Amino acid sequence: MPTQPTATSAAIGACPRLPRPVDVEAARGLKNTTFDGVIDITSSASSTVAWAMSVHLLAPSLLCPKCTTSMRLDVGHERWRCSRAACRTERSIRTNSFFSKSKLPLRKLVRLLCHWCARTPVTAAAVMVGVNAQAAMQWYTYCRDICSQEMMSIPMEIGGEGHVVEIDETSLKKKSKYNRGRRYPDFWLFGGVERTTNRWFGILTYEDRTKPTLSAVIKKHIRPK
Repeated sequence: MPTQPTATSAAIGACPRLPRPVDVEAARGLKNTTFDGVIDITSSASSTVAWAMSVHLLAPSLLCPKCTTSMRLDVGHERWRCSRAACRTERSIRTNSFFSKSKLPLRKLVRLLCHWCARTPVTAAAVMVGVNAQAAMQWYTYCRDICSQEMMSIPMEIGGEGHVVEIDETSLKKKSKYNRGRRYPDFWLFGGVERTTNRWFGILTYEDRTKPTLSAVIKKHIRPK
């Protein structure tokens, strides 16, 4: 399971939700998804909200949970408010979103995720975004864990006609300093890479490096010529 951010003095919440999946073809048509584009569009709270809704990080509309009336958006307070005067139900615009448990300003959160995608060092990202290093580290860790979980759950297949795949394995065991102290369990990563395209796959095989196990991995993830 992915590591989830915990509550800190920086007011970063635990257990943010995953954003709604976006169709790959549709995503290619989204605007302001480059690094510079995201940094520019998050210059104000209102433009950040509008952009986050356009890329499905936030819901673009919400029905009142009490009377099912369409709620109106109060951008300044980041709230959804029921249109019926007699109801007065309110919800955060972050309801059921990736940011639902965080108290950090939305524009800072989006910029922090943008820096993670750009591989900005976490300490530098914290300074540029204006959050403390602990908050930045927790969000970096959570994003990495989510992506790792996603990569392990989706089919990864390479090779095929005209492609040469090189396979190898490596131990991910944590080594004891000077061969003393605590002994750590051994586990292995088995994978392959297409040298012409650099497309690759990697599967944790733990301690099972037997021929039947590795053969099954090869058949599943490498297309025959």
